Amino acid sequence: MAQGREQAIRAGLSKPRGRKPSDKNPLAAENARLQAEIQRLQACLTQAERIIDVQKKLSQLLGLCEIPAHTGRAS
Repeated sequence: MAQGREQAIRAGLSKPRGRKPSDKNPLAAENARLQAEIQRLQACLTQAERIIDVQKKLSQLLGLCEIPAHTGRAS
């Protein structure tokens, strides 16, 4: 009986203490999804800005309207 007790003590002492390490950050999937959405939206914004620039240049070439001197984005 003493030998079984000794084995149980050794087995209990050989286990690591504390919390089990988590395998994955629970927010990692959400973060990855949001990063992908940011990339997609930035690509859409770039395309929209190019289209607007072409429309402005075409309008100027055709003399349809005057473009104000300020061409930056509104804040």
